[in-house]
Amino acid sequence: MEFKSLGDLALHFAALPTIHTHELQKGLERCAVRIEKTAKDEIGQYQAAVGPFPAWAELATQPSRKKPGSATLPIRRSSVHAQWPMRSRTRSTALRL
Repeated sequence: MEFKSLGDLALHFAALPTIHTHELQKGLERCAVRIEKTAKDEIGQYQAAVGPFPAWAELATQPSRKKPGSATLPIRRSSVHAQWPMRSRTRSTALRL
């Protein structure tokens, strides 16, 4: 590339950061598109062992209801659920008046 004057060379050097920024942005956008596609393709796939990281274990087919090392925990109604029928009767009585 030849420049006719030192002013042209200075203008070229002044424009370089803008050109580099634009090219970096385009490259990052292309990378982001590829990463997004790869991530979508990996949904539902177990990760194999990579470097120091072990492979993912298979998920259980039935969720466990007990904590490791403890007895089975009963499912209890909370106080909000126990009061719900009373609240609904109070509302329906108020609506009938």
